Amino acid sequence: MVVTNFRRSIMSGVNIPALKALWQHKRWLALLPISLWLLATIAPDQPWDGDGELYILNALNILNGHPYAATLYQVNPANALHPAAYPPGLPLLLVPLLGAVGVNYFAIKFLLVAFFIGALIVLLKIAENHLNDNTVATLLIVIGFNPYIFYFKDIVFSELPFLFFCYLQLFAFSCLDRPGQPRLARLPACGWTLVGAGAMAMAYEIRAIGVTLFAAQALLCLIRSRPLAFYAAAQLLFAGLFVEMINHFFPADLATYAGYFQGHALSGLMMAPIHAVLIYLDALGALLVGDQAILPSAPIGGFLVLAFLAIAVRHRNRLGLTEIFVGTYLAALLFYPVAEEPARYALPLLPLLLLGLFRALLSNPGSPWRAQLAGTALFLIAYLPQYLQASSAEAISVTGPEARALYQKIDAIVPRDAVVLCAKPTIIALHGQRQATNAPKQPSPDQFWHFVQERRASWLIELQTPFYEPLSTLMPALADGLDPVFRNRLFALYRLHPP
Repeated sequence: MVVTNFRRSIMSGVNIPALKALWQHKRWLALLPISLWLLATIAPDQPWDGDGELYILNALNILNGHPYAATLYQVNPANALHPAAYPPGLPLLLVPLLGAVGVNYFAIKFLLVAFFIGALIVLLKIAENHLNDNTVATLLIVIGFNPYIFYFKDIVFSELPFLFFCYLQLFAFSCLDRPGQPRLARLPACGWTLVGAGAMAMAYEIRAIGVTLFAAQALLCLIRSRPLAFYAAAQLLFAGLFVEMINHFFPADLATYAGYFQGHALSGLMMAPIHAVLIYLDALGALLVGDQAILPSAPIGGFLVLAFLAIAVRHRNRLGLTEIFVGTYLAALLFYPVAEEPARYALPLLPLLLLGLFRALLSNPGSPWRAQLAGTALFLIAYLPQYLQASSAEAISVTGPEARALYQKIDAIVPRDAVVLCAKPTIIALHGQRQATNAPKQPSPDQFWHFVQERRASWLIELQTPFYEPLSTLMPALADGLDPVFRNRLFALYRLHPP
């Protein structure tokens, strides 16, 4: 009571209309510290990952008018780390930036964070039609200050713009589904139809799993009546036309993704979801409490999913696109035979599942503000160990001094037409400007040298311990065919001499 009276006295003493208006829109105020925190803590370098470099290579091809998929990276079909060309959505977004400032990782990550902030704004617009202002602010804080997002933003990945375009379509369709609600933005139905179609097309072009949006839309056409089914069908048509036009000019290598199904019998694919359920429930829980939490993360992930299912069952007579999309996206994850980065692939589900959780627990307009404050504090307390744990991790930097010394050595002694073997070939293709590929997975010495001769590879880059090197156990057996020419703290460069 004392706290409440103090709060009322403070607010009653505020006579500045602008401050009162800001307090009435506290859900928007939550975006300010989140945006400042994420933008101010962007790391200028790039970890030794490889995904971002292929996006940049594809974007440079668009910028320079070269064939979209023609890069110095050579795909090893037996151990495909990346496709030959990613879907062109993110490269298209990077083209103006690369044309203006070149390959600048800080600028690229600034753009990606801006898309994430845009995704939070769209999520706010979706959530404010289900939750009170205090709960919307809590939702934004829990997601915006999530440690996984904090560290994820410092690697050039496509998930953050995918979140924006995916959620934009969900919001656009909600405007068509509930046009009478006062909090939805005002735009004619035809406008939201085109906005949603463009967002759906871009979500797919950024990440191929965006096809689940198309699947959810098609399912919704079957279960909802006109005119909503008409708008859904129109969005599908326009989005399909947008996708076809983009793919005509910038064809992606989707065959590599489909190739992951090879070698998996139908019975195995049917059993895969049973194993994948535990993987992704654990990943969803770990996104909130971390991998080293006192409580096991899988039950927490399961609680999120059950809360969302409770909301879906409650509104089963009027299911929206959001509920159906969560189902199609989760089904795609469970049946896809690769789950090497489950937290990364489960990330787009987390904000929507949290929205469902808050709708189930805190959607009462009369919920005391102390409940939201206590819930926010519990999440932030769970986040603290994750920040402390991850901050001590060392990473190889693509732009660090050791990497630059390696690129300089490659430029000095490796012929322009040589093929280099390494664990992250896209990095060498971009920064070393040499053809690069990766070795087979766990080869024997004979298989390794056969691959070298088949690919006409003549150089090998080894990552030094304690960092992961796929060939570490094989290196002693290859010693007779390796001629070391360069070494520093992180890298070793060898000339290959097949026996």
